[in-house]
Amino acid sequence: MLIPWPDDEVVAVPSAAGVGREVAAWLVDPGVPRRFFGAEYRVLAEAVVLSGAHAGLVAFASCGEEGRLCVERPTGRVVLVPRVGAEGFGVVNGSVRAFVDSVAFVVGRFPYYSGDGDFAELLDSEEFERVAEELRFGLLDVDETALDDPDGVWAAFLEDVGMGVHLTEVFAPPPGGRRETHRG
Repeated sequence: MLIPWPDDEVVAVPSAAGVGREVAAWLVDPGVPRRFFGAEYRVLAEAVVLSGAHAGLVAFASCGEEGRLCVERPTGRVVLVPRVGAEGFGVVNGSVRAFVDSVAFVVGRFPYYSGDGDFAELLDSEEFERVAEELRFGLLDVDETALDDPDGVWAAFLEDVGMGVHLTEVFAPPPGGRRETHRG
């Protein structure tokens, strides 16, 4: 099964009662990415305030089976709660705007690896690592806090890129069917 082609479309997320005006406004303008890489990230139908160990966090997307991407009140940072109910969370970006811009950057750079459809040609670990390093610098240009968490979303994403996980061939063709490779 092919993974949907990534895009950086931004959508507004309506908010449940109690979210707070400022956070609700951020989730509408700039909004949040509709989709990221694969099915791991899904925007919730409505942003909700978490309770318990994560009181003060506003969930706007699911990430993986049990994780939630949230806005931390009052800082505005985007954080990942790996499992609702568990202790702790990791910082993803310094703000909702930085999250949107980070996703736009990595999606805008996709596809990552060169090659003309020859799968064997694509299996080049040096190129994988070069692309991951290029993305690392670009993410830090967008948001200097993006890689503060060594086990965070962006660090894991870069590790995947460095291992060649995001080969163009595993993605369904984009709208229009073009799969041109960005040459860095």
